[in-house]
Amino acid sequence: MTEILKIIDPLTVTIEVDKSELQKKIAKLLIQLGIQPNLKGYVFLRTAIYLLVARANEVLKEGSLYTLLCEIHNETRTVIESSMRHCLKMAQYGNKMHILNDIMDSTVIEDNSPLSVLQFMFYTAEAVRFSI
Repeated sequence: MTEILKIIDPLTVTIEVDKSELQKKIAKLLIQLGIQPNLKGYVFLRTAIYLLVARANEVLKEGSLYTLLCEIHNETRTVIESSMRHCLKMAQYGNKMHILNDIMDSTVIEDNSPLSVLQFMFYTAEAVRFSI
């Protein structure tokens, strides 16, 4: 049985999406960005982006996204942040960030501009929303 998620867009539009399809879209985008699935940070990023797409209002109201990730993965904030930062560097060094610009049909990320992990997660979540 497939699980259908109701995603409430910031523009108050409700979008129904299959949970496994959403997870596939996120995984595919991360791999396209040059983030390898065998990295620990990949799993953390995939979870964080999923939470931002599927449950953005809840996650932002509850407080820190990092706190929620720590609870889900039973890891410290330091391990999660450094693992995700390593993945982000891989995407930036591989010059793959233009993929987010292509999906969103605009220049949201300048070439060689440094991004924080949080910015990257929010941009990627938006790119996934655009592709739904």
